[in-house]
Amino acid sequence: MSCKPAVYVFANTINIPPEKGITGGDRHLIELIKKMIENQYEVHIFVPRIGRVLLEYYGVKAKFHITSFLDKRQGTLLSFGWYTLKSLFSSPKFIRESLIYSSSDFLPSVVPAFLTRRKSKSSRWVVAFHLITPNPLRKVKGKDAAHYGSLRVGNMLSFLSQRFAIFLIKVCADLVLVGDRITRESLIENGLSSSRIKIVRIGVDSPLISKIQADKIYDACFVGRFHRQKGLFDLIEIWHYVRNKREGAKLAIVGGGSSKWMEWVKREISARKLFQNIDFLGFSIGREYFRTLKSSKILLFPSLFEGNPIVPLEAMACGLPVVSYDLPVFKEMYDKGIISVPMGETKKFAQVILDLLRDEAKYREISRQALEMASQYQWDLVMRDLLKSLENHFSQRTCDVHKKPLFS
Repeated sequence: MSCKPAVYVFANTINIPPEKGITGGDRHLIELIKKMIENQYEVHIFVPRIGRVLLEYYGVKAKFHITSFLDKRQGTLLSFGWYTLKSLFSSPKFIRESLIYSSSDFLPSVVPAFLTRRKSKSSRWVVAFHLITPNPLRKVKGKDAAHYGSLRVGNMLSFLSQRFAIFLIKVCADLVLVGDRITRESLIENGLSSSRIKIVRIGVDSPLISKIQADKIYDACFVGRFHRQKGLFDLIEIWHYVRNKREGAKLAIVGGGSSKWMEWVKREISARKLFQNIDFLGFSIGREYFRTLKSSKILLFPSLFEGNPIVPLEAMACGLPVVSYDLPVFKEMYDKGIISVPMGETKKFAQVILDLLRDEAKYREISRQALEMASQYQWDLVMRDLLKSLENHFSQRTCDVHKKPLFS
């Protein structure tokens, strides 16, 4: 007799509409839920109203439980704080033998899952942990200092809340999913048992990407929100160097941010006289997003720190060489398709771009390598492996007093 558990997903950190883009973590969650439903699991999702809109936009059909009507327009601090506070009084009273899933390591998704797991001893709790927040008090010397120093005050609240989340996860999470070894090692250093941590992959929508055609009208593109972490300061400087050597060089910027960030970006671009060399395309999703990637020659990815970002992989699936800073995750995940330069070396970053644009043979070879690399990461295969791994991991657990396997 089969005994598939109900799946209860806490996704209280999805607080942006689909037209504003989607994070790699949310895309991973969507693909996992689809695979679970395809395999006849009963899936309940606890999510803000705006999160339901996003999930349904991407084809998720599950039993939704609306936790709040707030979204990012009221501010991340307010919305996340409200979700967390509300969960203290409104987490499910009892859940039968089940799989509890936190879509992120943020408190709004961790706290209700923790409380539910404590109430339901026969259930199991899985946490998707995306990125270790750097310690804002850490002393950084050398070239990295300018990049990390400006992050200290802004990261303090995020850092402290994540440390509290890690404490709750250590108490009773059964499995933590991470995207890279660096995050895994950091969690082990924070006291989490290595046996409770699993590295999982991300994927790309290869069938959709293969159908899209576009002419190359941009020399390069940047995809991401306007934030220091994404290397926004360096991006403008890098493109200034490129334009000085290649006058008509054109950059597409996909994404955006607050009015404060937009004003800063426009001011910096104006100071360097780059308005003729940069197009702001705003947020895009689906076909439009992949068409923009395919209309570009190179992806610029000057992020200062990342977990396992999805944008570089999507760009490689579109045949774009990726130029990035030398982040550990890229050494671990990709042995070709990406060219990395030392952190903060903006001139060297620009020189790599120029070399790719000038050397057609080299460009074609890196592009071929990028496509080959991305072919190993397809959502269907990634999610099939993950679901099988979850089932194997919990095969020794029980789902009722008669000792039936939790998964079968």
